[in-house]
Amino acid sequence: MLSHRDGARLITSARRAPGALHGFEEELAAMVTLGFTPAQALHTIMTIGDYTNGFVLQEQATIGPPTEAEEKALPHLPTLLAALAESNGYRDPDEAFHHGIRVLVAGTRSLLGLR
Repeated sequence: MLSHRDGARLITSARRAPGALHGFEEELAAMVTLGFTPAQALHTIMTIGDYTNGFVLQEQATIGPPTEAEEKALPHLPTLLAALAESNGYRDPDEAFHHGIRVLVAGTRSLLGLR
């Protein structure tokens, strides 16, 4: 999605292709065999899809460098300054995405009572 302009926007607005529901059914069934309830499987799949689409939408948005007002506010935001220093100025998109996926996986494992 990221490699195509508006890729995430296109994916989120596209209609399902004929037969796509059968693939979705197979995905849900596989997760149920792993211990998910059907609802947990559905919510997990949708959450990961929503996270991925939202992340790509945000990454494709043109935000630009900090504004002058933001630059002036930084000295008065010690926790934000510490976070920026710890993460070398801002976030690496790949690292940030993988962090989010790890959080989702950890939460899902906890929901299922797994370690």
